[in-house]
Amino acid sequence: MEKLELVKGQQINCPVYIKKEVLEREPTFGGTTLENEKEILLERPITEKNLEKELARWLTEREELIADNQKKEQTITNLERDKEIWKEEKEQLQGKIAELEKNLKEEKLDKEEIQKNLEKLEREKGQLNNPQLESKIIEALIEREIGVES
Repeated sequence: MEKLELVKGQQINCPVYIKKEVLEREPTFGGTTLENEKEILLERPITEKNLEKELARWLTEREELIADNQKKEQTITNLERDKEIWKEEKEQLQGKIAELEKNLKEEKLDKEEIQKNLEKLEREKGQLNNPQLESKIIEALIEREIGVES
């Protein structure tokens, strides 16, 4: 009421325009409550005082809009900065993933190579434990020793 310069119980002596949404609300306690001063327009006679007030109101609304716009622009700037940071982090993580996949592949190859070498050593060990081969080696060593002494 103060913002509209209305006094409770006093008659309004100028045309009043009310937003359609306000008129469509369900009345409460026999009337409709305004949520803010922007829901109603009082067409007051043009006076220097009224023009100054209207100009001050418009300037205030303009400043609020500019401040709101600046906040939105700052939010956009922050979001764009964050997007670039996340993009760089994503690229770094993709690089790490590729490197880990490469290392894993190399480790699998190394594991397979070790497994093949182990199997080969097991086969060779099995051949060394062959009693017939062992006796042949002993005979060859004895013959060589006898041949050397002669």
